[in-house]
Amino acid sequence: MVSERSIDTDGDGLPDEIIYVFQNRTVGTVTVHREILVQRNVGNEVVTRINIVSEATDKISNIVLQEVIPTPLASSVEKVDFVPKYSELVRKEPPVTVVWRFTFGAGQEIGKTIEYTAVAFQEINPAWIDRFVQSPSIEVEEIDPKAVPVYVQLSELNALVYGGLQNAVGFYFATAIYGSLLIVLLLILVEIATVLFATARSAVKKTEFRSELLKLIGHGRRDNYIWIALGIILAIIGTTAIAMTEETPATADLVIAAKLASNFPKTIGISLFVLGIVSIYYSLADMVKGAVLGERYYMSPLDMARARLRQLLDTVDRLERDISEEAAYGIDTEAESIVAEVERNKSSRIGRELNEENSEYYVKPLVNSIDNVQSSIDSLESKHEVFTHWQEWRKSMDGLLVSNDQISPEMLADVPVRWRKWALTRYMSEHLGEALTIEEGVLKKIKIAAVGKGEIELILTDFLRAGKIEGVAVMRKDGLVISSFMPRDIDPNLIAAIGAKVMANTEMSSMELELGKPRFVLIKAGGQDTIIYSGKALVTIALARQGESIGYVVNEMGKLVERLDALI
Repeated sequence: MVSERSIDTDGDGLPDEIIYVFQNRTVGTVTVHREILVQRNVGNEVVTRINIVSEATDKISNIVLQEVIPTPLASSVEKVDFVPKYSELVRKEPPVTVVWRFTFGAGQEIGKTIEYTAVAFQEINPAWIDRFVQSPSIEVEEIDPKAVPVYVQLSELNALVYGGLQNAVGFYFATAIYGSLLIVLLLILVEIATVLFATARSAVKKTEFRSELLKLIGHGRRDNYIWIALGIILAIIGTTAIAMTEETPATADLVIAAKLASNFPKTIGISLFVLGIVSIYYSLADMVKGAVLGERYYMSPLDMARARLRQLLDTVDRLERDISEEAAYGIDTEAESIVAEVERNKSSRIGRELNEENSEYYVKPLVNSIDNVQSSIDSLESKHEVFTHWQEWRKSMDGLLVSNDQISPEMLADVPVRWRKWALTRYMSEHLGEALTIEEGVLKKIKIAAVGKGEIELILTDFLRAGKIEGVAVMRKDGLVISSFMPRDIDPNLIAAIGAKVMANTEMSSMELELGKPRFVLIKAGGQDTIIYSGKALVTIALARQGESIGYVVNEMGKLVERLDALI
């Protein structure tokens, strides 16, 4: 604290107000001045006033001021009135701590006043001030705009255009024209951003650019001439207000904000002029969009729903034509045919029910249906690509297997990346009897060491003694039976071939779903549980007795497969 002064407001010889003034604190170009006013005539009310002033500078100042409110003044933040309100409440419990954040622009002296008011239940004197009042914490970050080339160029352009307008038509007309130009420029930039966003969205979703653009800009007005006339009227009224009202004396040398605030009629005129120009711009822009995008730009929700319905019908027609063409090549089109039938029926139903009241509700389902049909069209194109090139890809893999024991996706240089895993899976499905398997995404030849049949039969006999199964068989992954203890009415060669194919298909499905290598397949049918268990190079099939615990059987088969793998 530096000084103290008292004021007797009611002339009774006793001080009613005491003002404690603190020493100024300066950080960079920012000065903080602090005063505490104790008003005893209104119930010992204490007002803390903090003035923040940024001196004339060509830099931008970001200011953070933290104030710790003495505990005797405030036991909670609700008992303090803040003007302006703090930016952040750092501490809610006593001592209450708050933070204000401000940004002062460059090129002019800027000030800010903070006040907070509380009621003290103690006598406020210099000793109390020294004990409880802390200096505020202040941080100042200064940014030199001239270090940013774009800022410098914009500042120079702003000075050139705005200064030229002031020289030509005066301050108030120049402010009206320049403000209108800035707002129109901002609106144009928004339109450009909308076009760019629609372009990116159509590329990502693989949809029509025009459709995406219409989703973003909505539908326009047909009564643009009325709004153009209104804009012209507002601009004329604003121009008249600027020209006919007199400037308040002694305001010519004030800064822009103060000058506008001191000449309210002219400021109203500027606002009306800007609104008029913006109305004219919106109307002209609306007319240009209608000319470029066509009648659809002005569609109502019902018109839009009908247009989407027509688009859906056209897309279904295209899908059905593609189905006919691809089916002639022998390509499987069952899934696409189902989509075409479902969406054709949906379009017929919506066509019967569509009206003014439900049009907005039906737009989204129609868009989803169009996307579904388009996905089916894309699927057919992919199938056609595979059908056209499969013979070439298969021949390439035949050649790779001649000189390699395995084929990884990276080795299929002639196959597009998105089809490589699929190509390996299909190749294996076409060569189930040729001792091939897929492990960790790699197509491999199955290698089996010579193992005595007697050793395998001995292991199977031990397994059968448990009495939990009715039959068991061991085969190679290509379906060749090695040993079988199946009931007499079951052909071991047939069940071996089926088991090998089931396991191969399961492995291919698991690989496509990226679930890892499956250990076994459980088939429940006709009251009989069949377990197909895959080992390193052998496949084991077991028929569990009815009523047996399937968990126990699977566990025992796991042990059996481990013993068989140990022989290889």
